[in-house]
Amino acid sequence: MEDIDIDQIEALGGFGSPDLIEILQDFLDGLDAHALNLVSLLENGDREAFRESVHRLKGGAQMSGFPKLGELATTWEDLARTESSPLPAKDELQLKLTPAIHAARCAFSHHRTD
Repeated sequence: MEDIDIDQIEALGGFGSPDLIEILQDFLDGLDAHALNLVSLLENGDREAFRESVHRLKGGAQMSGFPKLGELATTWEDLARTESSPLPAKDELQLKLTPAIHAARCAFSHHRTD
């Protein structure tokens, strides 16, 4: 699974679009806060709020062209949707999400044209 989907970004306007670059940068800048929120929801055991939050992450990642992040969020959303499935441990979430966020940022920076 790729860190960045160039075809998706091109379909949205490409790296030459200042508006798109700003939107993608805002998405990437918000990922740390989103990750902290997910950890907090896990600590509180709020399954439904966790599911909703990873659903938003999934949609944002898929729409923005970051499939690896979307795949992680899909996995966690599926777990949260099934009451009999345990939610991921916060350490597991951080161990998977932190490098995926870093990889998405690096891939984005690598492909930017400005």
